Amino acid sequence: MVLLYSKAVFALICHAEWLALNSKQLLIFLFYGKIFLVRALLQRVTSAKVEVVGKVIGQIQKGLLVFLGVAHGDTDAQSKFIIDKLVNLRIFEDEAEKMNLSLLDIKGELLVVSQFTLYADCKKGRRPSFTDAAAPDVAHDMYTKFVQACRTAGLKVEQGEFGANMAVSLCNSGPVTIMLDWVPNTNHTGIYVAQAKGYFKEEGIEIVPSRSYPNGPMTLLDFNKGDLDAMLAGLAPYLQAAAQGSEFVMVMSITKNNAPIVARAEIKAPRDLNGKMVGTPGLATIQDTMLLLYEKEHGIKAQHVYGKITDLIAMLEKNEVQAILGWETVAAEAVLRVKGAHYLAPIPVIPGAESLEVVVSPKLAKQQPDVVQGFVRAILKGMWYFEKHEDEALQIIAKAIGTPQALAVVKLGKGQVKVTDPYVEMKSSKVIFDTAAEAKKIPLDKLPSLEAFTQRFLDYSFLKKAEESLKGWQPAK
Repeated sequence: MVLLYSKAVFALICHAEWLALNSKQLLIFLFYGKIFLVRALLQRVTSAKVEVVGKVIGQIQKGLLVFLGVAHGDTDAQSKFIIDKLVNLRIFEDEAEKMNLSLLDIKGELLVVSQFTLYADCKKGRRPSFTDAAAPDVAHDMYTKFVQACRTAGLKVEQGEFGANMAVSLCNSGPVTIMLDWVPNTNHTGIYVAQAKGYFKEEGIEIVPSRSYPNGPMTLLDFNKGDLDAMLAGLAPYLQAAAQGSEFVMVMSITKNNAPIVARAEIKAPRDLNGKMVGTPGLATIQDTMLLLYEKEHGIKAQHVYGKITDLIAMLEKNEVQAILGWETVAAEAVLRVKGAHYLAPIPVIPGAESLEVVVSPKLAKQQPDVVQGFVRAILKGMWYFEKHEDEALQIIAKAIGTPQALAVVKLGKGQVKVTDPYVEMKSSKVIFDTAAEAKKIPLDKLPSLEAFTQRFLDYSFLKKAEESLKGWQPAK
């Protein structure tokens, strides 16, 4: 998700990050879509220490206390990427008391403590399960390499004792606590390519990292409060938000399809899902809406189970659900990771179904149209590059993901998404609207039709101006 902020918070787009804006330069904090099972809980501190049997074994002054968790399948590439994030996150205050400085900028210190309990699964019963955490020997090796790599980055690094019963004390400054925990996406292909090819820089936009939302409805909560100026989500959440009184300007589509059903080996046909549990990212997501359509198409009724997108693969693997609907590359990762898992329905019931659209606040569209147009233009270039140079674009996405099987994941996932059409597909949008209305997700007295929605909220002027400005432009390798 991409978010933008000015003096308060200015947001724009997708599975999420923070963006900063002033009158001359736009800074976009873009989530790269790593397959990050590594979890790092960061706490900004003025001091912290760790003791074992009453003896202090690690102690720092101003800097970061990091609780590090390692899961099955984590790699050195992931560790390297997360270190780059934590040392460069601008979460320390400058002279104006704004969070503009990184750990490297302030020459801060780092205390790293291993903590497998970051992977506690509390969905069932009262005793947490830790089966997602890596085996101790694997986690120890990753933890040791992580600490050494932080030292190589030029930081003063203290550490706890792996596997010991530790007492950790700290003074959290702010407080500021940040979880680095992400999953991959190919549905933001245009954004990834635009960043890698320098298209954002051409528009005065710089990409830096921040935080992530689990789904569109959760992002809309902040958008509706005015904390975000723009965002990327699925059509179904936008329809519901419009019916509930939200105000926004939809400027382009960025992804279509993107709601494949991945099932366990024993689920071989649609009828096998009848009465079974199917995981989706949540009520009102485009994936949950596509599941409703699938049930209607095949005359079945499944049990909808809502979970974080980061948990869906594990839920499938443990047989807590018998199928999942998630965006790519979550679906592709599930097929490669879960024994016997397969695409039961690679393409939604409606081919070309709308998945993700960009919206901005009416205030932003009115007061800073050049910012919106520049962002749209950069994304368009990324889309067109993918269309002309698919193999190279897939390499870009795989490099961003940074895991050993990343290229296999993106190649598998690309067949389930369409990322080159910036216009909203109306036939599927009408079915999505009707299905949501039938399920009582949209009150018709508030939003009577799709036509009423598009007339009020859809504005292609930024897209058309961007296309006009790019006439004759061809993406070079």
